[in-house]
Parts: sequence; structure tokens; C-alpha cells
Amino acid sequence: MKSLFPYYGGRFFQLKDIIGILNEHRDSFDVVVDVFGGSGKVLLNIPDEWKVVKVYNDLNDSLYTTFKVLQNPSKRRLLERKLRMAFPHEKIFRELRAAHPRSDVDVAFKTIYLHTFSYAGTGTAFKRLYKRAHIPVFRLDSFIEVKKWIVENKDFRELMTVYNKPRVLLYLDPPYLNGGKVYRYSFKIDDFWDLKKKIDEHSGSYLLNLSMNDPEMIEIFGKPNKVTDHFR
Repeated sequence: MKSLFPYYGGRFFQLKDIIGILNEHRDSFDVVVDVFGGSGKVLLNIPDEWKVVKVYNDLNDSLYTTFKVLQNPSKRRLLERKLRMAFPHEKIFRELRAAHPRSDVDVAFKTIYLHTFSYAGTGTAFKRLYKRAHIPVFRLDSFIEVKKWIVENKDFRELMTVYNKPRVLLYLDPPYLNGGKVYRYSFKIDDFWDLKKKIDEHSGSYLLNLSMNDPEMIEIFGKPNKVTDHFR
């Protein structure tokens, strides 16, 4: 499994199912848009032989900046050099969390460092390492794969309007209603109703990931076609 950095809600346990479902319908799309991109893990694990256009989107400016840095060869090399010298340390973590970096390379470094060395990939609480614990590593080998992606920084309503095309598949993994507060941009009920409206307007296909622990989701979107018991 390819990964750029740990991220809360990264679909580690569901990724095989997600790619499998996309594979079943791969003849119906030429473009995959990850509307709530996060760490980009879904796009990263779509096989190159599918020859689809990959579109990453996230409203979080820090994530957007990070992915733009990964697309730029000279900035990516600077970032890689900084990460090779980095190591997990709680004091460094706290200082970096409070910092306001000016350069986009420093923003990318902060983003990847905090998510890599935080509990559950939230980027907020330092993950203490004990004896025999697995020490997280930076996934430098995967960085170059982002270079051919289209990277967007739009609200989902605007993005879904732009990519409302017949051969476009939307991968939708919005923040949970109960449990999504860890994200910088959480969702409220009205946001889910707006998402349902945009889905109904979409002329292509889509794959929607939701939590069945939120009963409001069935009211808005109807019963799911598939239910798994994997953790987020």
C-alpha cells in the first residue's frame, strides 16, 4: 500500500475495498476526482495502468500547499533534504505546531512532520514512542507520484460544478457528522444536504463513503449499497 504520510481518516482498512469497487466500474470513467483528498491515499493507490486523470482536492490550505510542493521538482528536493534530517521529538513537535512558516516548503515540512509523528495522524497530539514501538518513517519514495496530478483547493460545491462531466468519477469521503471535528473544516447537516444535491446533479459516476453510526446519513442519502465494519 502506497502512502505519503499518516492522516486521520486515511481509509487504511478500507482501501482494498475502495480500489476493488473502482476497478469493477473502471470502463465508466476517465477521470477520478478525490473531492476531500486528505493524504491522497486513494489516488496514490489507483494503478497507473488504468491511465486515468487523477484530481486531488482539499480545502485545507496547508494540504494544498504540500501537494503543490510535491509537484515541483526543486521544491520537492528541498523538502526531502529537510525530512531526511528530521526525527521525532516532542519539543520540536510542539514548536512546529505553533509555528507559522512563510515559505511553501516549510509549510509542507510542517504538515508532513506533524501528521507523521502525531497520534492517529491528526497532526495535533505527539505520538509517544515506547520500547519496540514502530518508529514512523517519511515516505519519500512516493512523493514523485504526485507530479502528474491536478491539484485543487476548492469548496466541494464549486469543485463538483467544475467537474460535472459524464466520464468523471467523484470519490467522496466527507468528514463524519459525529467524529469529524478533528478536521479543520468539519461538516454540518446543511453541508450533507448540499452534497446530496450536487451528487444528484452530477452527470458522471461517484463513490460515497459515509459512517453508518450517523443515522442522519441514511435519511439524506438512502441505504448504502455496501457496508463494511472496518475502522476509519
